[in-house]
Amino acid sequence: MEVMLLKSAQKQEKWKFWVKNMKSQKSIIIAFHVAKNG
Repeated sequence: MEVMLLKSAQKQEKWKFWVKNMKSQKSIIIAFHVAKNG
C-alpha cells in the first residue's frame, strides 16, 4: 500500500516538473518569436 502511494507521489512530481518544463519552454519560444518579429 505504502509503495503504491510512494509511486503515485513520484509520478505526480514528474508530472509537475514536466508541466513546468513545458511552460518555460513555451515562454522561451514566445519570447524568441517576439524578439525576432518585434
